[in-house]
Amino acid sequence: MNRSVEWRKQRKMTIQLLSASTLYFIFMGPRTLFQFCRFLGLETNDILVLYYHSAFFANYIMFLFPFVCCGSIPEVGKKIKKIFFCRKQRQIIAHLPLSTNALTQK
Repeated sequence: MNRSVEWRKQRKMTIQLLSASTLYFIFMGPRTLFQFCRFLGLETNDILVLYYHSAFFANYIMFLFPFVCCGSIPEVGKKIKKIFFCRKQRQIIAHLPLSTNALTQK
């Protein structure tokens, strides 16, 4: 029971946990802050407008959550980058000028 935590084995889970919690804090943090302001009695029109905007954007968590989970897995992230950022390799042909000596020798 007294084992040390091997973080290399828990890497995928840690990345998923951090990315999901970051998404939650970005979208729900402002709403929570404005609710706390309302609790303290700082209810002005500006705060109410910002509260309603933050409540609207908080609904986007459920749409972004699957992308965050899939993007946090390294294998899936590499495949997505390969699909979206595939670049065709260009073949560069160097044009060399013909020297006049090569033409006169024939």
